[in-house]
Amino acid sequence: RNYKLFFVFLVYTVTLLYFTVAALIPFMWEHLDDDWPFFTRLAMVFTSTLIGFLTLLLSAFTGLHLYLTLKNLTSLEFMALRGKRGQQFDYGQGPFKNVQAALGANPLLWL
Repeated sequence: RNYKLFFVFLVYTVTLLYFTVAALIPFMWEHLDDDWPFFTRLAMVFTSTLIGFLTLLLSAFTGLHLYLTLKNLTSLEFMALRGKRGQQFDYGQGPFKNVQAALGANPLLWL
């Protein structure tokens, strides 16, 4: 099962994107009024917009997968449950046991 690798990849990617946004905002704020060529400014705005969009998108995607991990559901089970009342996949053992089932028994090795 590769769920651990996928989940850890998402967490690391979102962490890196948050770090990039935190480093990019002061840089942009400081150099906003500098007299730079048009294409340099365009590249900075495009890069900032792309990083911001990816950060929001991957944060939501990671949040969904965190929710699925806590509920012990797969993506297919989650999609099957959408719009169907009363149907349930009850594989949940509680949030901590569910995370252990997905990421391993030792919490020190989760990330």
